[in-house]
Amino acid sequence: MKKKIFGYLLYGLALFLTLFYIINAIRPNIIIDFKTTMVFIVISCLLIYFGGVLLFKYYKNDKPLKTNLWIFFVLYLLLFINLTLFDSSWGRQGFFGSFNLEYLKESINLIPFRTIYEFLIENFNNLTTSSTIFYNILGNFAALMPMAFFLPLLFKKENKFKTFFLTILLITLGIELLQLFGGVGRFDIDDIILNVSGSLIMFKILKIKTIDDLVKNIFLLEKNKIDKKKLIKLICLFGLIFIAILGVILFHNYLYKENLSVFQYQMKIVDESTSCLEGLDKFYENEFYTYYFPCQKSDKVYAIINNRDKYLVKDLLNHNTSKYEVDIKTIQNNLDFYKVEYSKEFKYSHITFSTALPTIDNTTSSPRIEINNSNDTILEAKLDYDNAIMETGNYIISLHFIPKKTGTTTIEVEAFDSQNQELLNQRKYKVIVSEDLKVQYEKEN
Repeated sequence: MKKKIFGYLLYGLALFLTLFYIINAIRPNIIIDFKTTMVFIVISCLLIYFGGVLLFKYYKNDKPLKTNLWIFFVLYLLLFINLTLFDSSWGRQGFFGSFNLEYLKESINLIPFRTIYEFLIENFNNLTTSSTIFYNILGNFAALMPMAFFLPLLFKKENKFKTFFLTILLITLGIELLQLFGGVGRFDIDDIILNVSGSLIMFKILKIKTIDDLVKNIFLLEKNKIDKKKLIKLICLFGLIFIAILGVILFHNYLYKENLSVFQYQMKIVDESTSCLEGLDKFYENEFYTYYFPCQKSDKVYAIINNRDKYLVKDLLNHNTSKYEVDIKTIQNNLDFYKVEYSKEFKYSHITFSTALPTIDNTTSSPRIEINNSNDTILEAKLDYDNAIMETGNYIISLHFIPKKTGTTTIEVEAFDSQNQELLNQRKYKVIVSEDLKVQYEKEN
């Protein structure tokens, strides 16, 4: 009698836990991640399993265990459907939420192995995270593997390889089409290849007699004799496969961190000069500015990156042979932080153009700026977007006049709201380039 009571008590606890999860999962302000979902499912399944074992011993038949299999199968289907069609933490934006013809055109891949190649070859040694690569490859490969466990145990016809293959193929096609026409994913032939191949491999593995007997002993409490030597060999084989996959993941993590260090690094500026000759020392020049140290010391000012790599600042800026992505803004920020004196001079005449920042729904956005030049063979007018600033509701940017030959031209600058195309500000300048390429300008009304 105690076995019966405790058995149903475990079922009740599993039901309570499942309902608790569902209630929280459907609340609009709560997002439950995949790991938390798996914890709920595993705990619920363990409670159901041991509840079924107790009831099996009480009733002395396998009906509770077969009922367990149906419960596990339904839970798996709910999880699978949620992840592929509804789960916002996996990028699902609501069924039928974003479907349109343009989406349809961009969401079909019928070229076999293209996506697999992109993730495993093209994206492997770049800044694509391990989770992105292996969720897409291993996730799709393993997604339908549980079908190889459930279908043959629940449906006798599914023990035939051809029948199982056709069933999995139809299920996969159905999910891909639902994702496509539901606007929650892509129709990708590679997903079908991975889903089907993963489930077929698992089907063959579970048909190995030693593993088949072990599965039935665990889930149906049969008493099949297990060949321990074969079981150990199989465990070792699967262990080696797992270690190989883990090794690939760890290797990718190493490559990812190395690549990330190119963009995210710590820099320290060190001025090793004790004294230097007077006179400006140019250490860098770009399109709009020239940068100087106050005396001759560009061969003594170093950047130390990640406390291990040491480079002259001028080398990093002028002919960077390091693996790090370094720009003048990064150098300027560090020169300022470490109080290394330098100066910046404009190369050409320029004006400062200012306009109000467009605001929509309390959110500001950069304006769209257009330049109209009546004669661009005389002078080129260019905006310095890299050093544009936003302050006190204004967008401030420098407009540089780059002379080409003697003459006169008119420059008109217009700023528009990028959302509704409203004109925000307008200026017009008459610009004269002298014979020695000096620029003079005056604002016109």
